[in-house]
Amino acid sequence: EDGTGLDYNRPPRLLPPESSARFTLPQPPTPPTRRPLPLVMMLAPLAVSAALVLATHRIEMLAFSVLGPVALVGNALSERRQGKRSYTRALHAYQQRYEEIEAEALQALDREVTARRTALPDPDTALASARGPGRRLWERRRTDADFLRVRVGTAHLPAQVELRNAAG
Repeated sequence: EDGTGLDYNRPPRLLPPESSARFTLPQPPTPPTRRPLPLVMMLAPLAVSAALVLATHRIEMLAFSVLGPVALVGNALSERRQGKRSYTRALHAYQQRYEEIEAEALQALDREVTARRTALPDPDTALASARGPGRRLWERRRTDADFLRVRVGTAHLPAQVELRNAAG
């Protein structure tokens, strides 16, 4: 009323929630194990058929002895090829997921840096806010944790973004 004061409207200050982003990197796929060829299973039919040929004097018995080892070798080669294919697919999916998580973590880190710089203004921004009426002029109250805090330069601070390996 006497003209010595300045009327202002202090809007409520809504602080963003403290957030810490945690990202867990996937585990790399395990390469397929190479199982040895079962030599005993391949040689046992040969020994049995050789005994049958000697006992019966029929050469056709050797045909049965050859089929078993051929089937075992074919099965082993097929399993190896299928194992390599599935490992290649799993490795591709792992690399793609790893790159996605890494990109998300970098974005979260950029958001954190921006939020920290916005929350604590540098001296030039604080001076510009103090010179004229604006939304940030009276935004901090005495009860706020950042009351009368000003950022002077930059510093290396620990990030709230956490990137972990799945193993630990």
